[in-house]
Amino acid sequence: MTDDLAELYDDLPCGHLSTSPHGAIVRVNRTFAAWTGQAADDLLARRFPALLTRPGALLYETHCVPRLQLEGRLAEVALDLAGRDGEPRPILLNAAVKRDAAGAARLFHLAVFLADSRREYERDLLHARRAAEDAADTLRAQADLLARHSALLMPIQDDLRVMPVVGPIDAARGRQMLRALLDLEASGVRAVILDLTGVPTLDAAAVDTLRAAASALRLRGVHPIFSGIRPAVAIALVADGHRLIGASVRATLREAIAVANDRDAPPR
Repeated sequence: MTDDLAELYDDLPCGHLSTSPHGAIVRVNRTFAAWTGQAADDLLARRFPALLTRPGALLYETHCVPRLQLEGRLAEVALDLAGRDGEPRPILLNAAVKRDAAGAARLFHLAVFLADSRREYERDLLHARRAAEDAADTLRAQADLLARHSALLMPIQDDLRVMPVVGPIDAARGRQMLRALLDLEASGVRAVILDLTGVPTLDAAAVDTLRAAASALRLRGVHPIFSGIRPAVAIALVADGHRLIGASVRATLREAIAVANDRDAPPR
């Protein structure tokens, strides 16, 4: 039975070693010795931290040893063995303390597991996360660019601008529209046409945006004109009792341009 236990210890599917509290190896199995490329007898009396990479040794000395002294156990600490070929081997370390009758630490029992696949998996996850974050940043930038482009003021004459609006007017787009209108270089601009041909419907917030847009233009001394209001949009406006007061309304963009050029035409 003793021989069987010794063989079992040496051939465990994980590395196992026992050290003094100062790190000197007093027992080690063949599995761990094979990972280091050395004979088990050659590892005796060597310090365990000396078998790790410099960052790993620093982490073991400053983090693992104090925790073992205080708590008696630690689990799944990621370290790297210093390979003979210069390539570090990632490992996971579990450890427990054996104490004497007075409670002082006598031995550290260390179980070591190779973590090449786990570390590669973690790297893949990290790369995937970074790629997802980069994609999200790209989407946000594209959405911001689209929002800015969806509130373009296009000059069609020296004194006339058109803002074609396509798609729903949500809160973000409404802010972009108002910002563009308030930033308008109004010198010489008599009228701005907001063409709503591409707007399928309006909710109350979108109507408020259009009314605010008309007010912003009037404050700048610019005549607001709305064109292309679709039947569904008109029905929604009538049903809710909304009116675009102080702005001209025309059925088509062509008619809106005509009224913009007719300096004597009253708003309607």
